[in-house]
Amino acid sequence: MRILNMMLGRGAGGIEQAALDYTRCLQRQGQDVLSIARGGSWFEAALKKENLPVYNFNPLGNWDIFTPPLLRYKAPLNTADHIICHGNKAALMGLRAFKGMMPVWGVAHNYHFKYGHKVDHLLSITTHLKNTLVATGIPATRIHVMPNMIDCAALTYQAPSPHSPPVIGAFGRFVAKKGFDDYLQALAILKKQGHLFTALLGGAGPLEKKLRAQITHLGLNDRVRYTGWVTDKAAFFQNINLFCLPSRDEPFGIILLEALAAGIPVVTTMTAGPTEIIQDKEALLTPADDPEKLAVSLQTCLQDPHAATAMAQKGFALVQFRYTLEAAGQRLCQYLNGK
Repeated sequence: MRILNMMLGRGAGGIEQAALDYTRCLQRQGQDVLSIARGGSWFEAALKKENLPVYNFNPLGNWDIFTPPLLRYKAPLNTADHIICHGNKAALMGLRAFKGMMPVWGVAHNYHFKYGHKVDHLLSITTHLKNTLVATGIPATRIHVMPNMIDCAALTYQAPSPHSPPVIGAFGRFVAKKGFDDYLQALAILKKQGHLFTALLGGAGPLEKKLRAQITHLGLNDRVRYTGWVTDKAAFFQNINLFCLPSRDEPFGIILLEALAAGIPVVTTMTAGPTEIIQDKEALLTPADDPEKLAVSLQTCLQDPHAATAMAQKGFALVQFRYTLEAAGQRLCQYLNGK
C-alpha cells in the first residue's frame, strides 16, 4: 500500500512524536509511506534526519481554499491508497484535498478532535476515547482503537542504577493539566516527613516561572534540580530511580510508555491513558489532583525498592508485548486492510 501520513503541527509535542512513529511502524511493515509535513517543522526535520520520505508545504490557515486542490492533483500524493491525518489542521486539509479520492483516516489523539463525523475512519488512542466518540453519534464500526507506540523492541530489561539518596524524576510540558505543581507539593510532603531523596524536574512551558518559584516557596531548593527541556530522555531515566507522571488530564501518555520501557518504576495518576495502559499493577496508580496521595504512592516505592523493581519488570514486559512499533504496525495494517 501507498499511505500518506500527514501532520501539520509546528512543535515537538506528543502528537508530532506519534505521527513520526506511525511513519516508522508502517515502513517496518513494508508499506510505501510518504509523510506530509509543515515546512520547517520538528516533524519534517525528524523525518529528514531518519531519511524518511517527506513532502512539505505551508497551509495559509483554515480559510486556505487554494492548497487542497493543488494537493489533490500533486503526484505522487494522488496515487495513494489511504491518508492518515494527525490533528485538526491535517484532518481539515486531508478532507478538502482527498475526500472521495481515497479513504481519509483521522487520528483522535485527544478529546478535542473536530472531524470525527467527517473522516471515513477514526483511530482512537484508547477505548475510553472511542466510547466518548461513539456517544457523539459516530458509529462504533468506523472507530478503531490504536494505542500510541514507541521504538523499544531491541531493548532488554535493565534495573535502574542505584542512587543514594534515591532520585525521583518528572518532566514534560509546563501546563496546568500536567500537574507538576502537585508533584512539587508531594515532594514537599515527603521532605517534611523526613524521607531522604533528591528530585529532578525537566521541561518548559508557560508555567516555568511559577513552578521554579514554587520550588523556592516550598523550601525544595536543596532537593529539586531543574534540568530544562529534556532532549535526552534515556540519560534522564538513567539518572533516576523512580518516575512520576502527575497529570490531571492525560489522554494517553507516551512518556509513560517510555519510562516503562526504560525499566523505571512509575507512579502515575488515574487519568484516561494510564488507567487503560496499566493492566496488572505495572505501575502505581494514584488519584489525580491529590498531592497527599501522590506523596503516599511515591513513599511506597521509595520504602520498598524490591517491590518497585518487580513492578518495573512487569511494566517493561507490558510495553514489549503491546506497544512496540512492530506490534502496533501489524495492528494498524490490519485496520487499513479492512480486517
